[in-house]
Amino acid sequence: MQIYVRPRRIGELPVGAILMLPLFGLPFGGWLLEHGHHSFGLCSMKRAFDLPCLSCGATRGTLRLFHGDILGALSFQPMMMMIYAALLIWGFTSLWGVVQDKRVVMQLSDREDLIFKMSVVFIPILNWLYLWKMGI
Repeated sequence: MQIYVRPRRIGELPVGAILMLPLFGLPFGGWLLEHGHHSFGLCSMKRAFDLPCLSCGATRGTLRLFHGDILGALSFQPMMMMIYAALLIWGFTSLWGVVQDKRVVMQLSDREDLIFKMSVVFIPILNWLYLWKMGI
């Protein structure tokens, strides 16, 4: 893997910063839930098949995260917490690039690219098995 910095081209969007924006709405959603202004019922997949969906536990995990309970958040939904962390890192790196008029580029070898693509398939499967085993 090679990581390098290059000048930002005119009109190049800071994709990481844009994808990070919804994370700033999470605290408001958490506040709405905790104060009874909104509620979620049981997941449709859980109700129909008694099996968790890929995002089961994400709301409870996010609320735990807001209260500073990182391990509790990871125990409810490890994959979603990893996605939050990745989006934060990518987003702040992207914002740094905008301020510095630079772009951080990560280049993967063919093998690393294959491993990444396999991870995109197997991490959700492992996460789902974890959720099922833990009864979430």
